[in-house]
Amino acid sequence: MIKAVNSVDLISEANVIKQGDTVNSFTVKLYDKDGAPVDVSGSNVTWNLFDDDGRVIADRAVTKESEPGVITLGISSTDSTGHGTFEVEIKVESSAGTEFFPAEGKFFITINRNSENLEETPVAYATLTYFQDSVDETKANSQQAVETADEAKVTADNAKQQSSSTQTQLDQIVVDGDSSVEAAQARVRDIKGETKTFTTLKERNDDTDSKLRDITVNIKQNGALGDGSDDTAAIQSVLDTYAGKTILIPYGSSFNVTSLTIPLNTQIIGYGAKIYNDSTHSTIINLETGVEIIGLEIEGLGNSSYNSSGIGIGIKGTWNSTLRVINYVQDIKLTDCYIHDLGAYGIHAEYARNIKVSGGKIQHVGYAGIGGLSVDNVHVFNKMHIKEVSPGTSGNTYGVFFSRKSTTDDLEELPHSQNCSVSGCTIEDAPLWEALDTHGGQNIEFLNNTIRNCKVGIAFVSIDDLDSNPLYAPKKCKAHGNDIQGIGTGVGIIATGAITAVGSPVEYADRISIQGNTLTECGIKGNDAAGAIEIYGTRGASIVGNTSIDSYPHGISIYHTNQGFTVQGNTIVDPQDETVVIVSGVVIRSTHNSGVVSGNSFIKVKESTTSLNVAKRGIYLASQSNNLIHVGPNYNTFEIKQNGLEGQAVRFNSEMGNSSFGQFAGLGSPEGNITAPMGSTYINRGGGAGSTFYIKESGSGNTGWVAK
Repeated sequence: MIKAVNSVDLISEANVIKQGDTVNSFTVKLYDKDGAPVDVSGSNVTWNLFDDDGRVIADRAVTKESEPGVITLGISSTDSTGHGTFEVEIKVESSAGTEFFPAEGKFFITINRNSENLEETPVAYATLTYFQDSVDETKANSQQAVETADEAKVTADNAKQQSSSTQTQLDQIVVDGDSSVEAAQARVRDIKGETKTFTTLKERNDDTDSKLRDITVNIKQNGALGDGSDDTAAIQSVLDTYAGKTILIPYGSSFNVTSLTIPLNTQIIGYGAKIYNDSTHSTIINLETGVEIIGLEIEGLGNSSYNSSGIGIGIKGTWNSTLRVINYVQDIKLTDCYIHDLGAYGIHAEYARNIKVSGGKIQHVGYAGIGGLSVDNVHVFNKMHIKEVSPGTSGNTYGVFFSRKSTTDDLEELPHSQNCSVSGCTIEDAPLWEALDTHGGQNIEFLNNTIRNCKVGIAFVSIDDLDSNPLYAPKKCKAHGNDIQGIGTGVGIIATGAITAVGSPVEYADRISIQGNTLTECGIKGNDAAGAIEIYGTRGASIVGNTSIDSYPHGISIYHTNQGFTVQGNTIVDPQDETVVIVSGVVIRSTHNSGVVSGNSFIKVKESTTSLNVAKRGIYLASQSNNLIHVGPNYNTFEIKQNGLEGQAVRFNSEMGNSSFGQFAGLGSPEGNITAPMGSTYINRGGGAGSTFYIKESGSGNTGWVAK
């Protein structure tokens, strides 16, 4: 399970200021692991601003706002922050101990340089990041080093490569050949206590430039034109020549390519830069193991129609049929990328593992924002935004899916996708099909996401065999804490096993957990088996603590072939439908179900009209056949509290201490009809004096009932 113990949300709607700005500040909100605001009223709250080399602001007190969890961070006139992108860490000290925010991901603020520091003072400021232990800070000095300093600006301002300020928090760079004490200081390089004095500023700059070029490369200074012509060959040459290093794509630049391959262990930094292909559908960027891409925009030919070749980023390993092993592409990081206008996928991964997709946006894609086939340990998080997925193919579109191909039933060649998650993200505007999906996945988690304007919110479903028959079911999957806003054409959350015949699954969907979700207007209008949540072919399903409002036509649908389910602590408000009359809070719609319904709240707020049925039944058992439902206490204000809960199929509050007696209800005498242990009770809903209440006083079968 992947779940951070806390998180931070920027609510001031801006995290970029100019160097020297002491007016504007940053307002954030602190949340605990369940998404609730953290009460900091009695705590000591401070913040740090830092990069890889050290802290720029240390243990600065925050301003606590009146709203719970909300604090404001400010820069003072005495801070020598320089400019660049810096990471923020917030420390909360209370009587319980110390907690740091955020626990997962990073929270950045950006400080851009201003013209005063460049033109009106004798001292200029610049920042560089070194990507090796041997180069921890860079100092740009003199007018002759303008080109190097400009490269540094791109590195710092636009690449989130935090400024080097460990020793002095931004060294002063002396220009125009000054021979003062400051100039002498600038000729000294001090890295982790090891100093070297240069004869001239130029010698110092040349040394700095040499070290920088050893580890970073600017593609525009190595043959790529960025003028709209095809730059594929030039950029690929740079990538191959400098494989394993950091490649800078300059801010504001744009390069037309056919398809590129990023080689092993190479880092691409491209804030404000774009790679595009506006002539053909292709996989624009292919990744090898160990690649990291930060801040890059990737644009394709468009998604006016589905085209399977249109892929923004491809991460594809191979199957070695001789050795029968998978050669995974792995250890990939994609951060703050904007991927859009592709015929099929934003990101397509196959035979890939240890993939992290953090932040950024995927928009206008033809089939799926992110698709994973036989992938392991893929995690999408930190407010990734996926929207406008269309037109799809074969009736399908996805925000994110984790699945496997069905070209063989061999799990060695095509394993289940497993150990993957989508958390804290937004998926919207995919009305053709599903926002989040796994086909036959194992240990797949969808946590704390927002889903809007999608036909189906979350789907845990089976994968077919070669003949298109259900074969493998999902297992140990979780949908927790999601906010799903439906459109009345698909269920909010569905879990199904591999099953073609009622009561005879090929494989159960095992240990599915659906907890703490909020579902609004989910379900299928006019479909009497649907609901905000629907399950069939499951074993050990847990549906706990969810809230359903205005669902169609049921809140929770226990359809068929569900063994050992739990429906507990849910709040169901106003299930509704124009044509289905039996709108219910919880419906056991068909047969071969066993489980518990207890501790739920069924709340009727709206009134039914001649054209809309609202909250008719709290709990509805549609069939007595092959069902055994244990019903505990529930709070219920629906028109009919329960319907069909009678006979052998239902036990009320059936466990007390070490007893196993049952509490039954029905029409007519239980004698010869209801099998129960001694001590069980029965209420005849059609009885009269002496024939309404029965106790099982003897026997172990369906006899021994005595009317009282």
